[in-house]
Amino acid sequence: MIGAIVGVGIFGLPYVISQAGFFVGFFELIALSAVILALHLLYGEVILRTKEPHRFIGYAEKYLGQNVKRLVMFTVILGSYGGLLAYLIVGGDFAARLLQPFFGGSVFFYSLLFYFVMSLMILAKIKTVGRIEIIMTAALLLVMAVIIGFGLNKINFQNLATVNFGQSFLPYGVILFAMAGSAAVPIVRDLMAGEEAKIKKTLVWGTLIPAVLYALFIFTVVGISGANTTKETLAGLSLYFGPSIIFLGRIFGLLAIATSFLIFGEYLEETLNYDLKLNKTLSYLLVVGVPLIAFLGGMRNFIDTIGLVGAVAGGVEGILLVLMISKAKKLGDRPPEYSLNLPKFMSYGIIGLLGLGILYEIFYFI
Repeated sequence: MIGAIVGVGIFGLPYVISQAGFFVGFFELIALSAVILALHLLYGEVILRTKEPHRFIGYAEKYLGQNVKRLVMFTVILGSYGGLLAYLIVGGDFAARLLQPFFGGSVFFYSLLFYFVMSLMILAKIKTVGRIEIIMTAALLLVMAVIIGFGLNKINFQNLATVNFGQSFLPYGVILFAMAGSAAVPIVRDLMAGEEAKIKKTLVWGTLIPAVLYALFIFTVVGISGANTTKETLAGLSLYFGPSIIFLGRIFGLLAIATSFLIFGEYLEETLNYDLKLNKTLSYLLVVGVPLIAFLGGMRNFIDTIGLVGAVAGGVEGILLVLMISKAKKLGDRPPEYSLNLPKFMSYGIIGLLGLGILYEIFYFI
């Protein structure tokens, strides 16, 4: 769960929260983490009420029907393309900051170089990427811990006191993107076969630990760099830390971005191939072509991209989960190890929040 949640979104969180004001953004992080935790637990209950294993598309079809399955397919594809575009943007930036001092060149060039290498690796069907992803997540967590540990005594508390209500909604979609871990919930059930009674505790701690780590990281980074906080975090910290820490952060960050890119790419390729019945060549070309066209067309804002993906893809998925659980309670074919009984006003509140978030983020993006 922690490995699925902690990823490229962490590089965008300090910036958006510094723009809104620390306490405004911190409140949003707490509130949205609670919503995400509820959604992860609802998804876990849906899975435990179902004998046959599925993934999100399969559960949506089983409990909400064929038409909803098409909506889920659209959401999955949109989220995957948005994730690939985000990795392209920030991966090129990380590669440029690592290699420009030695070889020169523009960020645009390094973005294309990063994308070309990643596209070839998707074509080569690298199969060890899942294990590498775990190692890279652990390395990222280590870098976070180092920054927090060495940075606490560098905090200027005046940097935490600013508020900008005009940007108060900016963190919304980025937080949803950074906290999303629903893709791992079915895998947790697979890995814990025979120990289903422990799944609830796993989902709770697997969601709360990243939230706490994010909170500490944001507190440290915004407290140190304040208004100088950059969109990918590390550039703004270079004035306050030694070059070795920033260099390691960029290396591990780039490797984590690369492995996440490969996982997203292979997942999307298999979705297009297996679920939409497209041939393998066309599936591959769509996976590597669409994000590149979007990037070349001018969509190069990392924060806007992950904000849109988090709010729209995460919002639709969350709304469907709230609707799905009521059907699963009636139509499920297996007694679950735990059951949530959310009051109706909370269910309607989650649907309303996520629905408004979708509309606002689309309007903001346009």
